[in-house]
Amino acid sequence: MKDGLANNEIMALAIDKKNRIWLSSQKGISTMSMDGKEIRNYDYLDGLPSDNFLARAVASDAAGNLYFGSRGGLVWFNPDHLTLNPILPIPRLVGFKINDLDVSISDSSPLKKSIEYTDEIYLDYSQSSFSFKMAALNSYVNPRKNRIKYKLIGYDEEWKIADIDQSAIYSQIPSGNYTFSLMVSNEDGIWNTKVKNLDIKIGRAPWLSVWAFLIYFVVLSGAAFYFYYISNRLKAIALLSQITPNKFKRTPNPELVKPNAIDI
Repeated sequence: MKDGLANNEIMALAIDKKNRIWLSSQKGISTMSMDGKEIRNYDYLDGLPSDNFLARAVASDAAGNLYFGSRGGLVWFNPDHLTLNPILPIPRLVGFKINDLDVSISDSSPLKKSIEYTDEIYLDYSQSSFSFKMAALNSYVNPRKNRIKYKLIGYDEEWKIADIDQSAIYSQIPSGNYTFSLMVSNEDGIWNTKVKNLDIKIGRAPWLSVWAFLIYFVVLSGAAFYFYYISNRLKAIALLSQITPNKFKRTPNPELVKPNAIDI
């Protein structure tokens, strides 16, 4: 299942004339290329009478038809007659929350218009936890099997597949510039190359702004200068305390001129 199969318990296996592998399981029928890179799952939404298939209940004929036995009856088809849906869904954002609260549209809100038509959002540091509701529109054949994958470029390392609730949730994202990208596929696993992008800018907290760091620098520089001045002052006092009065003595000088020897 981690590679894309619908179920880990395989009940029967067959290979068609084009070397495609067909597997029945407890979750329908899957087809897979020999290298395992292309996988497609079929279930009751595709018209199967049951998703629960029987062990070793498989056969084929000269015409290339495959037969699988399920608890709801016999399933037979020709793999060459199966066609892919050419209609691709369109990726859409249909909901936006900040701190688990719906965001309204207003001049003071991050949303100035509907999230569906928004290309850029600015959030402050207190709005770094947010979520998006996603949708794949305009695929009417089997919309419940559409798949959605998303990625927050600048934060996520890989694409993520959306769960059944089709939501992307992020919490405590660091300040910076990001791009939220969204891709969708139809029920045949064909991905639409058109990507929905939303630029997101998260502001810094006031204590992490440029002005804050400038104030930090001034305060630390002043403190360093003060401690440097005090340190030198203490060193000077210590040196003076080592000097004793005995080192300085007045010595009589016989050459000094006495006042009564001066003619005015």
